[in-house]
Amino acid sequence: MKNKNDIQESVNKIIELAGGENNIITFSHCATRLRLKLKDDNLQKMDELKKVPGVMGLLERGGETQIVIGNAVQNYYFEMEKILKEKSTGFVDENLDDLPKQKLSVLDQITGLASDLFIPIIGTLSACGTLKGIIALLVMIDWISTSSGAYLVLYSIANGMFYFLPFFLAYTTANHFGGKPAIALAIASALLYPDIMTAAEQITKGSSYSYFGIPLMLMNYSSTVLPIIGSVWIASVIEKKLRQVIPDVLKMIFVPLITLLVTLSIVFLAVGPILTIAMNTVTSFVQFLYSIAPSITGAISGGLWLLLVSVGLSKAFIPLFTADFATMGYTLFGLVAFFIAPMGIGGSMVGIALRAKKKSVKSIAWSAFFTAVIAGITEPGLFGLAIPAKKPLLIASGCNVIGSMLVLLFGGKLYTLSSAVLGIPALISPSKGIDLSFWAVIICCIITLVLSATLTYFFGWSQENEDSFE
Repeated sequence: MKNKNDIQESVNKIIELAGGENNIITFSHCATRLRLKLKDDNLQKMDELKKVPGVMGLLERGGETQIVIGNAVQNYYFEMEKILKEKSTGFVDENLDDLPKQKLSVLDQITGLASDLFIPIIGTLSACGTLKGIIALLVMIDWISTSSGAYLVLYSIANGMFYFLPFFLAYTTANHFGGKPAIALAIASALLYPDIMTAAEQITKGSSYSYFGIPLMLMNYSSTVLPIIGSVWIASVIEKKLRQVIPDVLKMIFVPLITLLVTLSIVFLAVGPILTIAMNTVTSFVQFLYSIAPSITGAISGGLWLLLVSVGLSKAFIPLFTADFATMGYTLFGLVAFFIAPMGIGGSMVGIALRAKKKSVKSIAWSAFFTAVIAGITEPGLFGLAIPAKKPLLIASGCNVIGSMLVLLFGGKLYTLSSAVLGIPALISPSKGIDLSFWAVIICCIITLVLSATLTYFFGWSQENEDSFE
């Protein structure tokens, strides 16, 4: 483990090579990476940044420079915060809108959006998902009854965030697009208002409603993703335009008033239903692929997942997993991503740790193994050893193909958003408890882990790889 002076030195070097303090707009961190938003990407020195002690890899995604640190990322973040305290936020302030903006590809924009929207809430969402699994286990072993007060309280804790997901996304979306969070939360409140929910249910039974003569197609927006994101984006555009034309003395009342009226009229009449149907269509298509050829679709997903993580695209799929939970109550794609894939990279780290001779390589490998297998975080293993050595990545991906095929062939399911050993309760069926699906996932994870470790030990690590690591 690096001492404090080493970390301080590395942080100073990172800031310098990123173009200096004045070139950094904001900085934040996720589980394994420092994330810098820069005024001018051309001022950073990528090749030299990669050589800074403690840096495992670099990515440029979603308009950010992502510096892979691994488990110690918080220590680096806190040291950077001492130097750039006023910039320690995951979001760009409105007064920075006039700064030169980098031209981003559509892909970068999508991944950047997904990252900003979901990373701030993903930890809590996973915790609630894990609690769901624990509750299912407690019910199965008759420790609590579904009619008891304990069940009522625990289930409200576990399911509340999923039900009111639009509120959390409203906040993160407003910050991403530069809108006011209070307006965004008011929009979410309207979408989830009990009378609207009741009317949406009545429409499915044949009732009809109109908005000043225009027919309303009300939907149930609980647990949805796209409608609130689209709504808050529209609101942010309208809000900014209104602030330019409404006199200062009237802004406090009339900007939110007009923004809410215009936005929610558009949303209830058109945008909400269209985005809900669009998301359901995409989800249904993926579910269709898994239904007609689960093993083949799972094999493709599992084989490509580590590559998607390595290029920063994995977060873009979180809305799809969330939609799976809302429509089916479980996810197959998410199962492959959050349980099988970490075992593939974790196994390759075991193979390297057992084969390598250098203590520094062994240390990185064992640390990355525990991070992947216990928490489902694959980046330290990917960027620290697997990608530089190439063969461990290929072996891990190949083993993920096999594990994914097997787990879906035997009916594995993931019931809430959670990952790896810490997420095992998420494999427990809310209705059936520990069933064949649960054991299928456990066994296939072990198979993937052992197979990847064995193949990496014999074929994935060479003296040449050893010599390339200092």
